[in-house]
Amino acid sequence: MDLLRSSVELDVLPAGVDVYLVEERANPSTDYFVHPACAGQGRRLHRCLFDDPPPEVSLANAVVVFVRYIPPLWRRKVQAERTGMAQLVFFMDDDVLDPAAWDDMPWRYRYKLYRQAARHAGWLQKVDAQLWVSTAWLQKKYAAWSPCGWSRGRCRARRARAASSITAAPRIAPRSAGCVR
Repeated sequence: MDLLRSSVELDVLPAGVDVYLVEERANPSTDYFVHPACAGQGRRLHRCLFDDPPPEVSLANAVVVFVRYIPPLWRRKVQAERTGMAQLVFFMDDDVLDPAAWDDMPWRYRYKLYRQAARHAGWLQKVDAQLWVSTAWLQKKYAAWSPCGWSRGRCRARRARAASSITAAPRIAPRSAGCVR
């Protein structure tokens, strides 16, 4: 993990902004991929669960990272404030956007994937969300979206980006009563 933490950060997010990591529940992929990519450079990280309402403050100049799924309250908040946001990201570690990839899954899980991920794919593209994926296979499959994918412990975007190392420990807002500002 130390090797990953010391090498994963690319200039994929602006420095000094609030970053809201929105996930259904604590997720190892968030810890392994997303959190290290968002940490550092003066960013303030806020881990938010689906049950946490979006912050009442404006998302102006903030980054929202959806991990695998998109909760309705957060989608409405982002939709209302997208033009003022610094960036919107959708991260997936499995192919949650393509129903053809779910053939062997139980129907309840397929329904969940459709309801919480796949049906939002068009909206994500319309609002110019950046796609982050965990594998080279997903990066190749969604190449038209120019995703940022992980390879050898680094987030490699299709567009050229300057690399930098993480020099400070990430600052995470404490989680007391919901998603904390």
